[in-house]
Amino acid sequence: MPFGFGKLGWRMLPIGEDDRRGVTDSERYLFGLCERSFLRLWSHPNVYRRPHKELCDLLVLFGEDIIIFQDKSCTYKPGPHGWTRWYRHSIEAAAHQLHQSARWVRTYPDCLYLDRQCVKPFPFPLPKQPRIHLVAIALGASEACRAHFHEGSGSLILAPALPADGTTPFHVSDLDRSKDFVHVFDDVSLDTVLAELDTIDDFVAYLVCKERFVRSGKLISADGEEDLLGYYLTHIDSTGHHDFVVEPHTYIAVENYWSGLSKHAGYLAKKQHDQVSYLWDKIIDSVADGALSGTLNYQADPGIQATEKLLRFLAREPRVIRRGLARALMGAFAESDRHERTFRQLSPGDKPDMAYVFAIIRRGSWCRSEDHYREQRRNILSAYMEVMKLRLAHVKLVVGLGFGGSDEQDGSVDCLASHFEEPWSSEMIREVDALRIRMGWGDLGDLELVRQREYEYPEVATPTRTTPSRSESPAAKRKRARKAQKQARRRNR
Repeated sequence: MPFGFGKLGWRMLPIGEDDRRGVTDSERYLFGLCERSFLRLWSHPNVYRRPHKELCDLLVLFGEDIIIFQDKSCTYKPGPHGWTRWYRHSIEAAAHQLHQSARWVRTYPDCLYLDRQCVKPFPFPLPKQPRIHLVAIALGASEACRAHFHEGSGSLILAPALPADGTTPFHVSDLDRSKDFVHVFDDVSLDTVLAELDTIDDFVAYLVCKERFVRSGKLISADGEEDLLGYYLTHIDSTGHHDFVVEPHTYIAVENYWSGLSKHAGYLAKKQHDQVSYLWDKIIDSVADGALSGTLNYQADPGIQATEKLLRFLAREPRVIRRGLARALMGAFAESDRHERTFRQLSPGDKPDMAYVFAIIRRGSWCRSEDHYREQRRNILSAYMEVMKLRLAHVKLVVGLGFGGSDEQDGSVDCLASHFEEPWSSEMIREVDALRIRMGWGDLGDLELVRQREYEYPEVATPTRTTPSRSESPAAKRKRARKAQKQARRRNR
C-alpha cells in the first residue's frame, strides 16, 4: 500500500529551536550554498559529538552518502612565510578535523547532536556502512594566488604528486593517501562547483569520480578545481555518465577547461534550459519546510524520518532529470485546464523499473468540503498508481504527486510512494481491476510510460550569415572587368 503525506501550508524553521546557520561569516555562507544545492532537509550545520565539541561545520546526510564539510578559512598574511602559515592554519587544520570526524561517524554513529549541550540528538539514523566524502573549505588566499602567478582565477593548483607539506606556494596535493580523500575548495571553486553541481546526486558523483581519478595517478596537475570540473563535464564514459575519461597509459595536465566551457553556446543553452528544473526543487523544499515546522497534514506515517525517506525519491534525481520531470509536470498543468482529472506517467532517465505519476485533480461539484476533496484526491492518486502497476508489470516503484488545478492556487501537494516487490496474486489482480471499474476508467490496455529523455547540452542552431542580394552598378562592373584584364595580362607574361 502507498505511504505518503499531504501539505496545506508551511513556515521555514530549522530542525532545532535555534537558528543553527553557522557561527562565522564563511560558515553561514557555506550553509547557504549547501542549503540551496542539497536542500535544507539534508543539510545540517554545526553538528556536535560531545558537549561544546563540534563534529563539523556542516554535515549532509542522504541515504548511504555522508558529506562532511569543515571550514578553516583565515586571512592570508603576505610575507616570506605567508603561504606555509596559511596552509597550516587552513588546509592542514581542516583535513585533520575532517579525518577525526570521519572516524567518529564510523565509530559512534549514534552520538551526534544538533545543539552545543548535546541534548537534541541527530534526527536521522546514520547508515551502517556509510560512503563518506570529506570537503575542506579554505577561503582567503585567492588574491594572493592571483598576485603570485600574475594571472589566473585565483584558484589553487592541484598537483597530486607534490609532497603534502605546503612547501610549494598555492599548490595542494593528495593530503594523505592512507586516509579518506580530502577535497579542498577555495574562494573560486566553492562557488563554481556548488553552483554547477547543485543536486546531491550530481555533487557526489563528481566527488567519487574525482577521487578515483586523482588517486589513479593519471593527473599531473590541474590549474584549478574549476578546470577539473570543466574536464569532467565535457567527457562521458561508456555508460553515458560524466567521468574523467583518459586513454590508457596516458597522463594529463588539465588547463583552461572551465573558461572554454563556461562561454560555449551549448553550455549557456543548458543553463537556460535548466531553469524550469528548479520547480522540482521548490516542491521538495516546500514539503520539507512543512515537515520541519510540523504543519504537514494527512500524514500516513507521521514523523520527520518517514517524510525524509519519501522526499528522498524526488531529491535523488540529478539536475538534467529534474528538468524533464518539471517540464512534464508543467505540461500536465497546461492540459488540466480542459479536464477535471489529468494524469501523466513517465519513467525517469535510466530507471526503467520506476515511474512517476502526476495527477491534477480539480475541485468540482462533488467536493463537499476541503477535507473531503483532499481525501478523494489522495484516493484517486493511489488508485491510479495501483491500476498503472496492473498494466505495467515491470514497474517496481511508483511515486505519485497530486495537485489541484493551476488556477486554484492552493499550494497543496499530495505525495505517495508504492513499492511492488512481490508478484501480485490472482486475487489482488481481481481487486485492482475491480477498483479500475469503480473509478470509471476504461480498459487502459494502451497505458504506457513516457520514457523521459533529456539532452544535457541542447543543440544550438548557428545562424547562417547571408549577404543581401543587390544588382551590381555599372561602375562596379567596369571595375571588376579592369581587374580581370590585369590579372589575365600578368598570367600571359
